[in-house]
Amino acid sequence: MKTKKRSRRIKPKPGGPSSCYSLPLTLRAFEAVLTLDEKLVGTPDYMGVAYFWGQRTKHVLRPASQVERKRAHDAILRAGLPLDGDSDEVAEIVMRATRDGLAYRRQTGLVGRP
Repeated sequence: MKTKKRSRRIKPKPGGPSSCYSLPLTLRAFEAVLTLDEKLVGTPDYMGVAYFWGQRTKHVLRPASQVERKRAHDAILRAGLPLDGDSDEVAEIVMRATRDGLAYRRQTGLVGRP
């Protein structure tokens, strides 16, 4: 008796075509979104557009997607740490929240450090 293979539905990824993060914006519209998001830094409504990070994590968060920035932002807020802090705890949260975090840790020799 043959069993049928079930087709798996592909879930849309954050930042994909059905996401609000891929809206085609004019420069004027982007500036308006950026201005709004700057006011939302430090709140759960932050959208991942404006800058909030400190010196130590800027190399990971600048190229990160909006989804990864929001994930890092929200995790730092939940931990009760300052958003622009340069502590080991903030760096660890950012590394875990971003795709390039592990690659950055390898480059800087942070992998395996206690």
